[in-house]
Amino acid sequence: MSGLAAAISWEGSDCAAALDALIEGGRHRAPDGVTTWIGAGAGLARLHRLVFHGQSTTAQPAVARDGGVIAVFDGRLDERGTIAARLSHPPALHDDDARYALQAIEDAGERAADLLDGDFAFVAWNARTRTVVAARDRMGMRPLYWAERGPTLLIASDLRQLLPALPQTPPPDVTMVAGLLAFEPPADARTVYAGVQRVPPGHVIVGDGRGVRTRCYWRAEPSAPGTARSDDDYADECRALLDRAVGARLRASARTAIFFSGGVDSSSVLSRAVPVASEIGVDPPHPLSLVFDAPESREDAYRRVLLEQCGLAGEDVPAGSIDGEAYRAQTARRRVPGDLPGQFMGRTMRQRAVARGARAVLTGEGGDAVFSGSTYVYADLLRSGRVLAAIRQHRLDATYDDSGYAPLGLLTDGVWPLLPRGLRRILRGPLRPLVGSGSTASWLRLPLPSRDAVADPPRGVPAANWMIAHELNRGWTSYFVEAFERDAVEFGIEPRHPLLDPALVTFVLSLPEDQRRRERITKVVLRRAARLPPALDARVTKADLGFSLRDFLAALGGRSFFERLAVAAAGWVDGGDALRGYDGVQRATFPADTAAGSMLARLWMLAAIEIWFRSEYGTA
Repeated sequence: MSGLAAAISWEGSDCAAALDALIEGGRHRAPDGVTTWIGAGAGLARLHRLVFHGQSTTAQPAVARDGGVIAVFDGRLDERGTIAARLSHPPALHDDDARYALQAIEDAGERAADLLDGDFAFVAWNARTRTVVAARDRMGMRPLYWAERGPTLLIASDLRQLLPALPQTPPPDVTMVAGLLAFEPPADARTVYAGVQRVPPGHVIVGDGRGVRTRCYWRAEPSAPGTARSDDDYADECRALLDRAVGARLRASARTAIFFSGGVDSSSVLSRAVPVASEIGVDPPHPLSLVFDAPESREDAYRRVLLEQCGLAGEDVPAGSIDGEAYRAQTARRRVPGDLPGQFMGRTMRQRAVARGARAVLTGEGGDAVFSGSTYVYADLLRSGRVLAAIRQHRLDATYDDSGYAPLGLLTDGVWPLLPRGLRRILRGPLRPLVGSGSTASWLRLPLPSRDAVADPPRGVPAANWMIAHELNRGWTSYFVEAFERDAVEFGIEPRHPLLDPALVTFVLSLPEDQRRRERITKVVLRRAARLPPALDARVTKADLGFSLRDFLAALGGRSFFERLAVAAAGWVDGGDALRGYDGVQRATFPADTAAGSMLARLWMLAAIEIWFRSEYGTA
């Protein structure tokens, strides 16, 4: 993974020192060197990790022919022929992606991102108008952060680049921390540091001497299903979009790898990657599978079936151990709360990908969020008068993994969305104690900002489609994508997630629910599009990594860890309630006790925040 850095002085002061600080904080993103541009009151840098055939460090920073616009670009552009047709002076086909981005910026200014497709971030400085434009791709695959240091604007790919360039560590943003502790990570520009902002996915920032403003240019939006079609028609369209997404992400100077669990999502990506790779004349991705000792997490049988169908030899990689000291060191190094335990245990797989020479890896990330469907189908069934069908679906959802089932689901996801928004605003407070919010832990003492009731879907848009889009646009999708990227960059590999391709997401948000869920089968259209073998096509189970959360808490010190929380001393949580929560999960039976499983995940987040807080601010 490469990176970007920019320092802009609205007073026209020299920015070399500020730019150097941003570069030094991002050396882990620059195994192939750094190139810079320095001008009057501005400096831009590209931190290089070369991933594509013919890519050169000399291509960036990209400078317009008249020298008026300078840009640095991180990422990958897809469908470059289509992009070229949108540009006034298309670059040559062999030109670096940065030249395409630069031309889009010259043509469209702050609307340049609208013209681009792919996974990217860029920063552009217009020396004539003294304006900076920076943007992230639609789904936020490339990170971008910014902060102001007096009259100087700092922009970088990584928080650990920005923080050393500031006079001192900023105080924590307790509103962001509250959201994390409540298990509702905000989707806006906030970070865990006050005054340090991120560019949200699908957003652009524009800065000049008057300040910085933010504009959203894309977000996941649902639409009403069109005229009903056959299963084969839906699957054919999905397959074409999936093949396009996979093919674009196979572009690399070395054979890609794929993190292949044997679940439906990674299996679907691998199943299509094999014929797509053959068609475009590249090697298929090499399958790497993380193997856990816990029987509930093993998926070996499913992997064997697909590998046999694809004619590939996979490679099993034993999962790493949960090491408390290594986890603390990771937090101190990255300066943000640490990885999910399962991701932390996957360091061995990333090491293996690097050892095989891979510079990019494909994943099945995003499949659950996009393709699994929504329990808000209860509302759609009730709205259409199909009361018995809604009751039957609710009962059916109690019989298989990852359905989203809740005992009160018919009320919360069926009746509740049908109430007028104004009535929901009035009732949500009084009813929350009766149904349980499910989103906060009892130990949280920081105030949470009030959230408005979810808006009603546009006319004709099913509640299920509306809620899938709503969840995609909330904080969890970005949280996982950004955490995955932070981890991968330390190993010098670029993660690519075909199932989060914006065109594929838009397609799924236009589907009738029975193309996502049917009886006990989720991801119906994806399974058919991928042409999975029968054993995988019929699978209704998922691997359970809950043990990694338990092991993580034990590695940190178990009960003694929660007996002396610095965040309790700071007044963020009630330490006694947190300790009782820990004792409760130790008595629970997993995976049968789903409430305890939810509590366990919240304890992990509390622990991750505690370690970060101690690392950055010491004890309270």
